[in-house]
Amino acid sequence: MHVNPLDIIFPKRCVVCGEKGYYLCSSCYSAIDCFEGLCLKCGSFLKSGFFHGCGLCIAEEFPFNGVVAMYPYDSVKRILYSFKYTASVAAHRAMELLVEKALGRMDVFADIFKGCDVIVPVPMHWRKRLVREFNHAEVFSKLISEATGIPTANLLKRVKNVKSQVGLPRRERLRNQEGSFKAEGVKGLNVVLVDDVATTLSTLREASRVLKDRGTASIWCVVFARAQLGKGLESI
Repeated sequence: MHVNPLDIIFPKRCVVCGEKGYYLCSSCYSAIDCFEGLCLKCGSFLKSGFFHGCGLCIAEEFPFNGVVAMYPYDSVKRILYSFKYTASVAAHRAMELLVEKALGRMDVFADIFKGCDVIVPVPMHWRKRLVREFNHAEVFSKLISEATGIPTANLLKRVKNVKSQVGLPRRERLRNQEGSFKAEGVKGLNVVLVDDVATTLSTLREASRVLKDRGTASIWCVVFARAQLGKGLESI
């Protein structure tokens, strides 16, 4: 039996619980459940079922067709932290397994990707990329591309280096993102815009607005995790 020398030097450990021999052990894999209910208009949590519109977004207008999240943020936050801030191989492999799981179990994705021309990741400003070394949304888009066979392309460019969104209220997040993006070569395309996490939807709103202004035919947003701030409009 062939043994990878790297597994001896850097033994596999589950990114969630630390069990040896796995990037994501079977117990943790089984414990992380895909969404069974979502508002497809704003991506807010529902107890069961997928509906386009809910009490939180009934009066809202968005530049995108809808938002679909794979997992609640709380269930995957350790994986995301390891992936984004330590470039963990285990976290990357765990995300790959969970993307495959969500695409296989959530029927809504079949309709979204059926007419999709291209998968577009939310871009990262070059200054931030120098610090992080990679764009997590771009890696996520490639995982989806590999699973679906749909090409991914960097058709958005971030032209404004916004301050961190962490801890900002919804309205300030929206102002923070204004004028952040430029898009080229998207006219007439059915786009799936992807990011790792959505909270107030401020980034997805602004990126989608720019794509729509440049003539995209449709825009669906797909995120790995959806964080819920609370009840009321401040949550979206």
